[in-house]
Formats: sequence, structure tokens, C-alpha cells
Amino acid sequence: MDSTPSQKIDVDLLHLKDTRDGISRDADDALKPGISDANGRIVGGSTFGQASPSGEVDASKLAMANALTTFLDNCRTHVDRTQQIIAFLDMVMARYETADELAKLDIDTVLRMLAEATPPEPLTAVETRGHFA
Repeated sequence: MDSTPSQKIDVDLLHLKDTRDGISRDADDALKPGISDANGRIVGGSTFGQASPSGEVDASKLAMANALTTFLDNCRTHVDRTQQIIAFLDMVMARYETADELAKLDIDTVLRMLAEATPPEPLTAVETRGHFA
């Protein structure tokens, strides 16, 4: 899809806000506590096979610990990406709200804002030795 400055984009800000709130709620209510719980279990270590004379049980324990550590690292990355998505949606909503506020301005308000932003006295050019200053 080509992106041009004049291309019209329809955005439902209420739906966008609901989506953002849903992502945030899912992350806060399920993802972060689940990762914290998994981290606690990994730090606690595997409890099986501690007194086993066979090397297979030890190898299995090590493989499981490695898999859980990788899983936890991936979960942390997932939470980081979720936070980035939430921050991006916040930025998009803020920019659309600003654009909506500007679009609501009538011509009299724009002229008043322009008058407030310009110097109170008109600028004049002064000629000095054939140059304007």
C-alpha cells in the first residue's frame, strides 16, 4: 500500500483505546505475574533427580533448567515488546487527539492565535546606504 501525504486514514480512537487498554490489562493481570512466578520457580531450581546415580536424570534436569531459562528470557522480551506497543499506541492516540483539537478550531480562533503569535507592531524596513535592514 502506497503511503502519500494526502492519503485518508480512518481511525476509530475508541477502538484504539480499547485495544491499548486490553493489551495493558493482559500484560498486567496475566503476563507479568506469570513470568514472575516462573522466575521464582526457576530460581528455586529443579527438585527431581537430586540423589539419582544415573547421568540421564541429571542431564534431563540440566536440559529442563536451560529450557526454562530460555523461556523466561523470551517472556521478558515479550513484556518489553508489549510495553513498546502500549507506548506507541499512547503516542498515536495523543497525536490524533491533538489533530482533532486543531481541526475543531474555527477561522476566528486561528486568526486570534496568529495575531497573538505575531509582533504587536508591523515590521518596517529601514533603508541604510542602499540596503534594507
